[in-house]
Amino acid sequence: MAYLSELLRREVRDAKGALVGTVADILVAPEGNNDLYPRVVALAVRRNGTPPNLVPWEGTEDLAGNKIILPRPPAARYQIKGHEIFLARDVMDKPVIDTQGIRAVRVNDLELAKIGNDYRLVNVDTSGRGLLRRLGWEDNLERLAETFKRELPSRSIAWTDLEFTAWGGLQVRVARTHLKELHPADIAELIEQMSPSTAGQLIRGLSDEKAADVLEELEPQLQAEVLDELPAEHAADIVEEMEPDEAADMLQEFDEDRRAEVFNLMEPEESAEVAELLRHPEDTAGGLMTTKYVSVPPGITTAEALQQLRRSAAAPEAETIYYVYVLDTEEHLCGVVSLGDLVLTASDVPLDAIMHHKPIRVLLDASREQVREAIDRYSLLAVPVVDTENRLKGIVTADHAVEIIQQENTEDMLRMAGSDADEMERRSPVRIALLRLPWIMITMFIELGAGLVIHFYDTTLSRVLLLASFTPIISAISGNTALQSATILVRGMATGNVQVTQWRRALLRQLTMTLLLGTATGLTLGAIGAIWYGKWTFGLVVALGMFAAVNVAGAVGTAVPLVSKRLGFDPAITSGPFETAFQDVVGITIFLSLATLLIHYLL
Repeated sequence: MAYLSELLRREVRDAKGALVGTVADILVAPEGNNDLYPRVVALAVRRNGTPPNLVPWEGTEDLAGNKIILPRPPAARYQIKGHEIFLARDVMDKPVIDTQGIRAVRVNDLELAKIGNDYRLVNVDTSGRGLLRRLGWEDNLERLAETFKRELPSRSIAWTDLEFTAWGGLQVRVARTHLKELHPADIAELIEQMSPSTAGQLIRGLSDEKAADVLEELEPQLQAEVLDELPAEHAADIVEEMEPDEAADMLQEFDEDRRAEVFNLMEPEESAEVAELLRHPEDTAGGLMTTKYVSVPPGITTAEALQQLRRSAAAPEAETIYYVYVLDTEEHLCGVVSLGDLVLTASDVPLDAIMHHKPIRVLLDASREQVREAIDRYSLLAVPVVDTENRLKGIVTADHAVEIIQQENTEDMLRMAGSDADEMERRSPVRIALLRLPWIMITMFIELGAGLVIHFYDTTLSRVLLLASFTPIISAISGNTALQSATILVRGMATGNVQVTQWRRALLRQLTMTLLLGTATGLTLGAIGAIWYGKWTFGLVVALGMFAAVNVAGAVGTAVPLVSKRLGFDPAITSGPFETAFQDVVGITIFLSLATLLIHYLL
């Protein structure tokens, strides 16, 4: 048995001991259905930086030693037949698609074994152990693992479970499950683990329709990065197969030149639908909607409506057919009826008798929060989007509402952490650092206030040094209490469960909670302080300091988001690191002020 990593750069000598060169690569070739493992047919031998010479492999050489000895002088150069595989060039470090585990891994090493007189490629090593072997660390780390009665993990895939694919990588052929047979969501998960160039090669091997389904499972920025690897004409063919709203979101991620190039190569009908969506900001109902819906005219029976749906060319492509929209000749929204009502109602019943005449709707310029709220509040599967004259322009489906909720949650979380949601979409560390620097600097200057407070009370601290041990505890607990209160309020306002007009109820609820928290933490820390210092008065100061700091923190943590919302600011921003830093200052001030006031009882 030998590993490719150990053979590369190994000396090759002739029978007389003269140096021929060093191994730069190894060529293997499959020889038919009966030979499951490719046979080594040649060595790529390099000497003194010259291009490698392909030395035929005669099957009698040995790979086990520190050098390879050829039994006779090298014959004529090996002639490439076209089916050979260069192991280092074509296989090593290439991605392996595990269609069973739904993951992308890399080939870290290759295992060769002697079968009869030939060496054959038998296994692909995808484990970290293969990397350690290439670095020369395997033996040392293996001995270290044995000391602790452990083994280095290893994972190999038999060559018989691999096949080359059209896009240039390797694919695991477990149970003969081919990549094209995977669900689009599974292929998308694989693409997320690849570089854009590799993902682009993978997409080339799929049909346009399958490629569109896969891309729709990805974020718009990643969609654009993958399609950037394709020729514009191929990219346009795939975009045509995507849902218009998905295509519009993705095209907005292209630069202007690339967007125009792809857009101009699309068919007129598809490009017109996408152009309509591109006219609206992406965070509005117009930017979120799809134009794929089904409609029928008013004044017909349920049987006639069903017959029109069967003949409709739009029905098979509609985002959802559960809602059927009733439109007049000028596309005004007259009502909506569910497909279930159409099917279950007698065939001669007029459509006007069962449709909702005043359906819930949103305007084109409605914010995404308003769209989400409409779908969530009225439990809709889709909400129609109309212009100011009540003409139906599209619909926003419930799956988009779920995406909106996820985006809002992510943005709120990042803002409360003092970060920017947009930075998650960028790749440059310098750009990310510049985005985050203002937040960090402001927080730092607020925290300097805590330093000034400590400096102001340095006389108190010098007289009772143990106070310094409890200062960071009170600061941390009060800061976390404020952050928890703020998080609960921000989340409640985002979901609509907490209204600014109900501020008294929200404040009372949080104050009750922090009263209990302050009592529990104050008594616990006070008892510890009394035992540690040996005086009950010290424990009392610690307990009062903790109780006061936690309750003030809870009140401020509740009030800041409410006031911010009232004044028109984003509560997620004002309630993030600023609040935590501010509570550090407040908590330390309260504790040290109490200690100074009661200093005579501590000495």
